[in-house]
Amino acid sequence: MQTLIFLIVAIGFYFFMKRVLTVSGSPRERLLLVGVGVTILGLLVYMVAHGRFQFLAPLMAGLIPLIRRLPLLLTLLGRVFPQQKSQLIERLRALFGGRLDRDGSAGRHSRSGPSGGTRQGAEQARREALETLGLSGNPDKATIVSAHRRLMQAAHPDHGGSHEEAARLNAAKDLLLAGLGKKQQA
Repeated sequence: MQTLIFLIVAIGFYFFMKRVLTVSGSPRERLLLVGVGVTILGLLVYMVAHGRFQFLAPLMAGLIPLIRRLPLLLTLLGRVFPQQKSQLIERLRALFGGRLDRDGSAGRHSRSGPSGGTRQGAEQARREALETLGLSGNPDKATIVSAHRRLMQAAHPDHGGSHEEAARLNAAKDLLLAGLGKKQQA
């Protein structure tokens, strides 16, 4: 069985190298990267099939610290493959519905408040905050805090909720309470 697998891999490698040597330029590099990826995947499948997966667990654990370096690696890959970087940005824009800021962060509410500081932008942010907390009209501080507390009981990460939902609820509460403070000062 091992001989058959080795023979299949060797024949595949021969045809792959023959193809790589006939292609020139950028497609050649892409083909080489695909080949390396397929080879690594094939080796992993082979090791799993033959019960040699034991040493992969510590290897994967050793790679965990490298995850911190992933943004740097992605930046370098963006310089090497600029076309793929622009395609990735377009897909992310489609995924997040155009909510990518110039700095590349995706989010509904910025830390500095409504974008542009316009009255229309502030009113839109206020409507979204009211909708997020399930409120309408001009709620007072107690109503805002009560709605926030009620929704946070289900949305808090310690109770099985998501960090994103908790952050949205907190941002909505902060925005509405800040709006109350401005009205009281005026």
